[in-house]
Amino acid sequence: MINHFSLPLLAVCTVLLWHASLSTTTTASMRMSILESILDEQSSLVRPDGPESGSPVSVNISYGLISIGKVEQSTGLFETVGYLKLQWKDPRLAFRSGLASAIKVDPASIWTPDIELYNA
Repeated sequence: MINHFSLPLLAVCTVLLWHASLSTTTTASMRMSILESILDEQSSLVRPDGPESGSPVSVNISYGLISIGKVEQSTGLFETVGYLKLQWKDPRLAFRSGLASAIKVDPASIWTPDIELYNA
């Protein structure tokens, strides 16, 4: 049996849950709209321009060595474990929105630099 004190509490909880679900849906649709507008303007096959129109984009590369594995002294080959970090700016992905400071994007839908490593 519901007493007369729990009815106002139930009403408040219902309104709060309804408002939370409405704002989540609105936020998700706004984020989707931002994502679509960003990805409409660029292709994963075309590299972005650098600071000047037509100039190549600068890619900063760093390698963090975690460990050195097997070393073959006779051939000069060795194995390493580490991480490769690439950084570049693609102005086509920039957006201004009070809604979100960042949006997750599928890496397959944006340009990434081709990397070739050679044994020197």
